[in-house]
Amino acid sequence: MLVLVLMGLSMYLATVLPVFSPRLQEYFNITNRQLGTLFGCLSVGSLVALPFVRPAVAWLGTQRVVQIALTAMGVGFVLCSLTRRLVFFEASLVILGMFGAMAGIAGMSLLVGLYPAWKRRILAITLVSYSLPSIIFPVLAQHLLSVASQGQDAAFAVVFHLPFAIVGLILIGGGLLLGGLHRADATSETGAHGPVQLRNLLSRSTLLIVFLAALHGSSDNTLSGWMPKYMTASFEHLPLRPGVVLALFSLVYVIARGLLAALPEGAGQRAFLTLAGPLGGLLILGTIWRGNAIQVGLLYPLAGFMWCLEYPSLLSEIESKSEAHFSTVLIGVSIVGSLLTFVQLNIVGWVADRTGSLRWAMTPAALGFVAFGLVAAVSRLGKRAVEPPEPPLRPN
Repeated sequence: MLVLVLMGLSMYLATVLPVFSPRLQEYFNITNRQLGTLFGCLSVGSLVALPFVRPAVAWLGTQRVVQIALTAMGVGFVLCSLTRRLVFFEASLVILGMFGAMAGIAGMSLLVGLYPAWKRRILAITLVSYSLPSIIFPVLAQHLLSVASQGQDAAFAVVFHLPFAIVGLILIGGGLLLGGLHRADATSETGAHGPVQLRNLLSRSTLLIVFLAALHGSSDNTLSGWMPKYMTASFEHLPLRPGVVLALFSLVYVIARGLLAALPEGAGQRAFLTLAGPLGGLLILGTIWRGNAIQVGLLYPLAGFMWCLEYPSLLSEIESKSEAHFSTVLIGVSIVGSLLTFVQLNIVGWVADRTGSLRWAMTPAALGFVAFGLVAAVSRLGKRAVEPPEPPLRPN
């Protein structure tokens, strides 16, 4: 429980950075492309750290890695609170991305290793716990932004940097407290040390899961990262402020994945994989191009309600009850996803600088969800989950 609380708290920066983004461009005096790079620093940190997750787990154990990573994230947050220069702030984001990736992979693998028969349910519960604080953080950021909107850079610096110090100190204290708790049972600590069959990881089904999960993650991160900037640049009056819209988006994530966790394992699997993403992607695509301010504010969370169902459903397709295999596939997903996210975030900024239109720039991210469903349908993903179980063998 403590791990889930701390992981949820660590989501503060990723959820508030998009809300602050229009003001950050003035604060750091940067272009849209540079703003995309700023968003992508977390992904760069993930790319650096992910190859070392399994060796670290094999050496220290899963719970120990989670503890160290959360404590190091606390240090990264404190660094974010202290620096006012762009290059040092980006370096702090890279540090947060490094240890955030380690904590996320190790923590999720620990839980799935404890309950291998309930992979989709455990994944949904874990993702819900990450999303719960994200309902509050964007609203808080919007309030802080409004407080400093009429002030100078000094006022904005206080409301922007001070919360990083508070979150960082809590994470450091929580990490130290986690180290004093009893370690998980032997199965969860040693399960990640088992051998991984490389040929299984390079199988068609596993590579397909890695690609689709990375496509989902990069499209989701790109849209959520740029949506506040799109709203403020496209509409003079916003009935729903960007922070409120992102909070609604997180709320529907919690509701949708809570419902998914409550369903029997495998129920609706095929529909979640083939229909949810295309419906959500087409809805947000039409909203970006034709919607007014209130429609964008309401239909973006509704679209998210649809496509958020596909990710835990997809990961539950991993055909292994081994924590070692599962964590390695998650690492592959995170590496490819971080790379795609960094590229997409920068492309959006680059296109926006040259065309002056975020609509064109954000269109490929929306179409990513449509592509997800089409590929899942053609590849027959989800069929295994709905097939009836084999009858028991009769005794001789």
